[in-house]
Amino acid sequence: MKRLIGLVLGSVMAAGASAEPILEWSVDQYSTFTAWTDLNEASNPTNPVTADFYTTAPASPDGDTSKDLDGYDELYWGLPRGTEPSSLFVGTTDTTDLGCDPSGPCGAYTDAQVFTNGDAVETLTYNHANNVISGSVTESGVLKEGTITGRIDLTAVNPPAGYLGSDQAFYDIEFYESDNTAAQCEYPGSPNCPDVVGLASDDFVFDANTGTATFQEVVNFGPFGSYLIIVALEDLVEIDDAARCPAGTSPCFGLITNEGLTNTFITTLQILAAPIPAPAVPALMGL
Repeated sequence: MKRLIGLVLGSVMAAGASAEPILEWSVDQYSTFTAWTDLNEASNPTNPVTADFYTTAPASPDGDTSKDLDGYDELYWGLPRGTEPSSLFVGTTDTTDLGCDPSGPCGAYTDAQVFTNGDAVETLTYNHANNVISGSVTESGVLKEGTITGRIDLTAVNPPAGYLGSDQAFYDIEFYESDNTAAQCEYPGSPNCPDVVGLASDDFVFDANTGTATFQEVVNFGPFGSYLIIVALEDLVEIDDAARCPAGTSPCFGLITNEGLTNTFITTLQILAAPIPAPAVPALMGL
């Protein structure tokens, strides 16, 4: 299964004097596109890269306005050869209380139930509807690059300590639209040439042997103890072509998306008590 990032919290201090460990969490996760560039912008194409589904996350419960988050859940572009343009969009694995179309954009997942030392929980999805587009540079825009910004809010449910903290995380993307000719097909394996989404983030370490990028950080919640927040991106490839990576990051890691399909990558989030339980150590090391 392909999985894409859960965004990570920085260290925060909890209020209250309880020394009980936190056994259960409620997590709200938000993610939007906050910047993007059209490769053909100078030609003013009639079908440019367009943002849709504007999202504003609620104010951060700690009152820090620097964590305010607003952006768009979808970018689409191009003169479609078929019925739909190409697009990147943020979705959710839970549509029960958000009124979202399971196959459409929705950059928020609220009240995710996460248990300390439990299994990783799937929340948001990142999707590329990889459709063949046509037209000249004056007809079809093409996504070149962009930035995805996200925020996670953590609330302790058991014990009921309330809101503990939130923070933002950023990662950059470099999008490559293949021209679907065999001579230019760098990553064979789909009916036509797949597209490439290069990713870069200072927070992630990529293991080319396993195709996994991970972020691990121990955060301190004062009297409630310390916890390890784990995020992972799986089924990735190493990309050593600077033209396919966000500026200044080659080599980078990336997603290969099959032509003619909606390719979905699932966000997971896991919280472990620190020190880390022994059975989890080999998994964290990629063994």
